[in-house]
Amino acid sequence: MFVSWFLFIAGVFGLGYWVYWAYASGSSILATTIVFFLIWTLPGIILLANEKKRISLMASPEKSEFVKILSRSYKINNNYPRTTYFVSFEFPDGIRKKISMDINQYNCITENEVGILT
Repeated sequence: MFVSWFLFIAGVFGLGYWVYWAYASGSSILATTIVFFLIWTLPGIILLANEKKRISLMASPEKSEFVKILSRSYKINNNYPRTTYFVSFEFPDGIRKKISMDINQYNCITENEVGILT
């Protein structure tokens, strides 16, 4: 992971220097260098933001609560072949929450079942 980020940052500096050189020398390839710079940096910025989000989610404490399963449902997307499965839970304080899950988890759950949600 470190090596890939190092290569990305080295590429950003290298392309940044190329853009600076093209601007300073009045070269006609300035637009091309800016496009390459953006193509290189934007995906890296997006990946960095996703990595920060993943790290913050992994750092959050795991929570377990006693719940009752109210209902199971699914939604079929007509644009492409994908089915999303949902289960509705009721927490002890009366709050209800609908959570999406994969088919293996969905098939293991029955309505009116009571248990601990982690």
